[in-house]
Amino acid sequence: MAVLTSSLRANGAPAILAAAIGFATLQAVRPCAAADDASPVRAYYYFVHWVSMGRADLAAEQFADDAVVIAGPDCTLTAPCIGKAAIRERYVTSLNAGRTPLPLWDQRFDGQSLRTHGETILQEEPRKGVVRLLGGHVFEFRGGRISSLRVELDARDPATAAFLERREADSALANR
Repeated sequence: MAVLTSSLRANGAPAILAAAIGFATLQAVRPCAAADDASPVRAYYYFVHWVSMGRADLAAEQFADDAVVIAGPDCTLTAPCIGKAAIRERYVTSLNAGRTPLPLWDQRFDGQSLRTHGETILQEEPRKGVVRLLGGHVFEFRGGRISSLRVELDARDPATAAFLERREADSALANR
């Protein structure tokens, strides 16, 4: 240490800066402990990984047996996907086919729910065109698995609010 200290004094500020950067780099790249399997959001990251790898079976395994998904075109409020088989067949298949975007943006975990937030481009029926929506996904966890997943749209955004109003009006017409 005495050699390093006298060398730093002899070389001045550049050597001190170089030593500080070197120390910081060593701290940043030092080996970390193994991933904590007890992490409450581990299932989300495994889900994203397996969807990205095209493994619907392993992606669906990240959900609890009785999980509920209300997201994408095939898992709706009126016809939710309940259970791993339905989630794999209707939600994960939609993700792999590119009909539903993978929920990746702006991830925030509050201790109970992981929320993603971002922009989604939705192809409505041909006569209505393309719509940009703001919102995100809400993941809830139980026992190391995803217990529920739902989409929350941001009605404060004008384009999203207009879409929600159209959807509500269409639903009201369909129920007459």
